[in-house]
Amino acid sequence: MKCFLLQDWVDVAGLSSAGGSSILQSESCWLDMSGVRDIVAWLEIREATNSSLLLQTSPSKDISS
Repeated sequence: MKCFLLQDWVDVAGLSSAGGSSILQSESCWLDMSGVRDIVAWLEIREATNSSLLLQTSPSKDISS
């Protein structure tokens, strides 16, 4: 098994989910996983209050709007 750190901690304190705030990982942090068939990903959230999370992934670099 190989392990990769996709991104270190990101602090998003103060963002409003009502305003549709979003965070896009910079392209320099993207990994080329074209040779990989299966992956397992862990997401750690330390604290959330009245929040919702939408996590989007993609097999290609296409950015949807």
